[in-house]
Amino acid sequence: MDVNINQLVQTLAIYALCRQAVRSTVLIAVVLFLLAAGGGAVMSLAYKWRHRLLPPWLVIAHALLAATALVVLLLAAFGAG
Repeated sequence: MDVNINQLVQTLAIYALCRQAVRSTVLIAVVLFLLAAGGGAVMSLAYKWRHRLLPPWLVIAHALLAATALVVLLLAAFGAG
């Protein structure tokens, strides 16, 4: 079984949102993760359908969005507040 730590963290954050009151930064992180995941799916399908490389700026923007979501989630979990 291959465990992806990103998927595990996202699943736990979404579960926490559904089960109890959490900080608003957790909600922001989940929304950013969902946007990054949706964008990644669209990019993957576009690449597979067109058989062309994606623009580098789009790939970098996708990575930055996911990294930002992770930082926001870590700040919500371990940061002062």
